[in-house]
Amino acid sequence: MATNTSTDAKPPMTLNAVLDDIAATGNGLWYVRVIFIMAFNQVMLAVEVNMLTFVTYCAEETWDLGDTAGDVLVDCVYVGLFFGTMLWGPIADVIGRLYTLWITMAFTLLFNLLSAVAPTFAIFVLLRVLAGFFEGAWIVALTYVIEILPVEDRGSQTNFINCAWGVGTVACSVVAWLTIPTYGWRVYIAVGTLVFVLALPVLYTLCESPRWLADQGRHKEALEALEYMAAANGTVVPCSSLITEFSEETGLQGPVSLSIWGVLKKSVVNYRGLFEPENRTNTIMMSSAAVLSSMSYTAALLYDNDVLLGSDNSCSFNYKEITVLATSEVVAISLVTPLLDRPEIPLVGGRRGTIQLGVFASIVPMVLSGYAITGQYVWAYLARAGILVAYNIIYVLLPEMFSTSHRVTAIAFATLVSYLGGALACWLIYSDLENSVMMWVVAATTLVLGFMTCFFPETAQVELS
Repeated sequence: MATNTSTDAKPPMTLNAVLDDIAATGNGLWYVRVIFIMAFNQVMLAVEVNMLTFVTYCAEETWDLGDTAGDVLVDCVYVGLFFGTMLWGPIADVIGRLYTLWITMAFTLLFNLLSAVAPTFAIFVLLRVLAGFFEGAWIVALTYVIEILPVEDRGSQTNFINCAWGVGTVACSVVAWLTIPTYGWRVYIAVGTLVFVLALPVLYTLCESPRWLADQGRHKEALEALEYMAAANGTVVPCSSLITEFSEETGLQGPVSLSIWGVLKKSVVNYRGLFEPENRTNTIMMSSAAVLSSMSYTAALLYDNDVLLGSDNSCSFNYKEITVLATSEVVAISLVTPLLDRPEIPLVGGRRGTIQLGVFASIVPMVLSGYAITGQYVWAYLARAGILVAYNIIYVLLPEMFSTSHRVTAIAFATLVSYLGGALACWLIYSDLENSVMMWVVAATTLVLGFMTCFFPETAQVELS
């Protein structure tokens, strides 16, 4: 293994060059640690978010409530997610990636555990809303990984985090299958949450994103973070200082007040920055893509679970079939991972090509899954797999298009507007339309998304700013 030797006069280097050197000369253990911890974080969030699929009907039965109670629960949880995303996104651009992850992960676990012993439905809803508020920071883990990976395989390694979300979706169904019929939904929540308490101490073995620190003008701390990364990766930092190559607009404005008012004020400024001339086109384009992809994916998910495999609004489910369809989210992401960093492959390579592959591969299966024909479940599987690929890779492409000072804020804004797509999907799937009509509408929405992808930039093998 080639290593850098310590000298009295190491040359100054750019942060991108240092990150590439740490990856090239090290043993790779640092990146294994980061991917494992952040993937574990995503599995946890996927389990907690997808719990609603099972818990809603069970809670209605426990407290002998009508169907509207479940609607209230789901609506309130999504209100929590909305405000959590709105606040934690820009906050992560102000106070740092790792602090945000520590805070939100701890409180997500706390409120989810408390919801397992909620004595009344009102308290249960309140606790799930608070959990949803802190779950809104899911966007931070993806950004952290993107910012520390070398450019050569940034896309494929980041996609392991997306794959972890699929694993969490499957795990959620399996744990429900093993616990709810025998032990009830309270045990289901407790088991599905306690496992992830292990993630808190290992999160403390990571360092703050050196890219974020450098963008803040905190070069000494950025270099210390790089030294920590290098040591964990079995090598040393090849430079004595960092060459300034970022806008450092935050650093040039002076330190940000960490009072609640100071953080909120800077968060508002970050949102406003998304509509500055240099960001406006990307913000509008990617937010529109987020709405369309969210509508298509959410519709496919709800159609699978509540139409094709729907129960009679009771605490009993087609666990086996739900689990099988959920595996599409793992299989699809795994299959396209080798393509993400290969923009030279025509039509299907790179970020843009992979998104287009997922979009256009899902359209025909979407239409066919709306008809009661042979292989209907197979078509539903393929439709969900394809649109999930597009949906997830959009969230790899999106943060790569923005500067470090606005990266998480940009994802947060796109996620906020994407809830409109989710709402439209709910209206469509729970309407009185025929299944075939619903899925034609979803396919048409996906086709519009496909045309929009032609305007996406290619960010594979491009250094972050």
